[in-house]
Amino acid sequence: MEHLTPIVVLTLSLAALSQFGLYLWRAAILSVAAESLSADEKTTTLLNNKDFKSLTAIHDICPQFGRPGLKLQFVQAYYQAVQGISNLCRMGLPSVREWAAVEMSVCTRAAAVLVDQRMRSTQACYAQVSSF
Repeated sequence: MEHLTPIVVLTLSLAALSQFGLYLWRAAILSVAAESLSADEKTTTLLNNKDFKSLTAIHDICPQFGRPGLKLQFVQAYYQAVQGISNLCRMGLPSVREWAAVEMSVCTRAAAVLVDQRMRSTQACYAQVSSF
């Protein structure tokens, strides 16, 4: 019984650390999603969860200039995890599916912001190179 206490403490500590890590990860995605896009407001309201794959494809072909920010791979991992949860709850638990749809739209918005940042840095680099 004496050896069980450190194992319980270690397990609870690891669970708390994992939960903190997930909250920190989600907060980083939310902060990126909250940034403004250079596109007009009509375009940003037209984004839906189906645009995520298109945005990641655009992100992958657009070169990176400037300082790197949040990596799209983290957003993709969170999107896929939430999508998996949504697929598991397809037959039941509509509240979980609604939560998943909101989270996936946040990921789509974050991906759009990351693509916009890459495109703006590419345009700035092109403008600087063309000025010579």
